[in-house]
Amino acid sequence: MAPSTSSTRRSSPRRLVSRGRAFLVAAALAVAGTVSCTAPAPPAPSSSAAVTTTTAPSSVSATVGALTTFTGLELTVTALADPAPPEAAKAVPDPGERYVRVTVKAFNPGPAPASFTPLAQAQLVDDEGGVHRALPELYPGDLTGSDVAAATGVEGGISFSLAEGRTPARVVFADRGVTTTVVIR
Repeated sequence: MAPSTSSTRRSSPRRLVSRGRAFLVAAALAVAGTVSCTAPAPPAPSSSAAVTTTTAPSSVSATVGALTTFTGLELTVTALADPAPPEAAKAVPDPGERYVRVTVKAFNPGPAPASFTPLAQAQLVDDEGGVHRALPELYPGDLTGSDVAAATGVEGGISFSLAEGRTPARVVFADRGVTTTVVIR
């Protein structure tokens, strides 16, 4: 009697299911903005305000103070407060944590409104690669999201919680395949 091939047939669907699950998890993480499908941009020199652009998928890098683009908006990270003053926040940081706040300007040069939602689009990446989501309305003037009317702009803060001993390295804005990275240090 010939050896059965049913074990081969049984393992193959498991492998496909496993790959399928892996694909779904990767897709969900990419949509959530925690996985980048682009190669990391080379680190920009700290004294340079140069902007580097690559193509497909769209990825832009800049430094604090440099004008860059993000989803049709002209974007500038103008300042970093590290630590941000905890006494001005609406909540006290958790033990071993501190607040970090970046100030941004977003200007819409286009003829139609453009969406800017830092709560969903911005993440702080620390010196060890840890990713930190924006905290909603922690400080007065924090941006949460809105449409930016044509030929107008918005300015405000984006706040994050960061563990003591960690250093903010960059702010990453990501939306629908467009990634803009601002190197902080």
